[in-house]
Amino acid sequence: MPKLKTDQYALVQHSAAGYKGDSTFAHAVEERRLNTAAELATVQKAGGLVFDSYVAASDAAEAENYPADTIGLVPVAPGTFSFHKIDGLRIYIPKPKP
Repeated sequence: MPKLKTDQYALVQHSAAGYKGDSTFAHAVEERRLNTAAELATVQKAGGLVFDSYVAASDAAEAENYPADTIGLVPVAPGTFSFHKIDGLRIYIPKPKP
């Protein structure tokens, strides 16, 4: 599999939910580095988000986890998760904007 020439990042299900099964983070996302062209293609085909920097991905994860109407500290990302995975975590598919 060819490696990516530039850093690319995607949003995936939070590792606390994906690896540990912690339901507190069932609707949370985090950033994940994409390592190969195949991973990039998988995210794009699933309808996920791709970012050119870790900072941009991290900012997007924060915005998704805590929409303006969020009350409290429990993340509530409004999108869904694909059955396709990156690093064992399901790819995040954002809710369409009206």
